[in-house]
Amino acid sequence: MEGGGLAAIVMPEPITEKRRAAIRMNRLMSTRFDCRPRLARTGAAVAGLSLLLAGLSACGNLVTVTHAGLVGITVDAARRPVIAVVTCDRSTPVIDMAEGRKESDPDTKPNVERGQWKARTAFTGVTTFPLADPGENWVTVRSPGALSTDRLFVVEGGTAEDEHASLAGVSFRIADLARLTPGQVQVDGKIESLSAFGAYQCH
Repeated sequence: MEGGGLAAIVMPEPITEKRRAAIRMNRLMSTRFDCRPRLARTGAAVAGLSLLLAGLSACGNLVTVTHAGLVGITVDAARRPVIAVVTCDRSTPVIDMAEGRKESDPDTKPNVERGQWKARTAFTGVTTFPLADPGENWVTVRSPGALSTDRLFVVEGGTAEDEHASLAGVSFRIADLARLTPGQVQVDGKIESLSAFGAYQCH
């Protein structure tokens, strides 16, 4: 450095709740999600933890993430989307859905926050709930509305008890639902039975 002076130390900005969640959503960087503080609570996939850490570093922060479970997508008898959630320890999941930008959209355009649901009580194990009508065990914080067939959706989660907890997420398009039957769950990269999904263990 000229003059032999010390480089200025730039302290990263504090991780707010929305910023932390937005950073987690950046694990699908190839789908053009960004790191701006625009998304609510989300999680990150175990298979994508390296991307998560890379995303955190790229956004100027590095935090320790507690892996707390897994989120998948399944369908009901009418092939309507149903979210599957498994927790490794007793916790209260907070599940979020976001919609990716179109390829033609500018990078400055924010990702669309679609749905958010919070479990009414803490639980351990597996449960499912339809997007359209999650039932009495879930509070719909934000309804997702109609889902466009030409968009990618990402569903991930955190927990009410731990702001750094992560429920590994899944990405899907409406066309993917046609490959599923009730009792089958899509997680990132594969389709498995609901019983196999429920047997998931955090490491």
